[in-house]
Amino acid sequence: MRISGLSSQTAIRQPLIPASPGAPGQRPARYAAPGAPGDAADQRLPDRGLAGQPADAHRPETLRVLREFVARLAGAGALVEDRLRPPRPFYECYEIYLELLLGVLSTDFSDADFAKLARIARRARPDDDRPVVRLARGLAQPYRAWHRSAERQARSAAAWQAVFERVDLVITPSAPLPAYPHQTDAPPLARQLTVDGRAAPYAGQLVWASLASLARLPATAVPVGRTAAGLPVGVQVIGPRWGDRGTLAFAAAVHELTGGYVAPPGY
Repeated sequence: MRISGLSSQTAIRQPLIPASPGAPGQRPARYAAPGAPGDAADQRLPDRGLAGQPADAHRPETLRVLREFVARLAGAGALVEDRLRPPRPFYECYEIYLELLLGVLSTDFSDADFAKLARIARRARPDDDRPVVRLARGLAQPYRAWHRSAERQARSAAAWQAVFERVDLVITPSAPLPAYPHQTDAPPLARQLTVDGRAAPYAGQLVWASLASLARLPATAVPVGRTAAGLPVGVQVIGPRWGDRGTLAFAAAVHELTGGYVAPPGY
């Protein structure tokens, strides 16, 4: 469920990416046409395109890798749209995703811990936006509030159909940062990431994954390059409903185009 994001959004149309990039006379890779399960036998080239989304809050080094990847796709024959946006505001999707996720996770807490969290949520001021308060509100939300978020999820998922009438796949980062040290010296709510020199919530690494997860769309993560320090950077390939074979086929083509994953030095 974890993905990194790009800075501007890029959509790719008619992705004619050879199975073996550069091989003369090689037939372009074929993708499964979007459709209901069981239609995967109907193979054809996409007649619309892919959608790629580079992000706004990335370290320059990460953004460089992502932009180079999009340029390589274009060089391999993909047509790229750089004005595509999610059908609903990006952070609205993230908020709905967190509300639904926390509501489901509430059953994992003991009755005593849940009572403490409910007390925190009840006593907090309306403008209190601390991570612990947001967590408590999400975990202790009433079913009526959770169901309202589920209705918003359904509307958001339905809106993606219009996106896939324009393009075949959407490409986003898989995380706001390249690989980073695992933090074990602080509790989860106290952990932070550093993005462009500014502190960001540790859970923010889920922000790009929320796009596909909220809309119940298939998504495949694939490495596309490394930073100057050798740290891997990846993207998430999102397809239309039931388009799992298409995202996997495209990820396989990207693997050949970029050379695939290479372990960082020392690993």
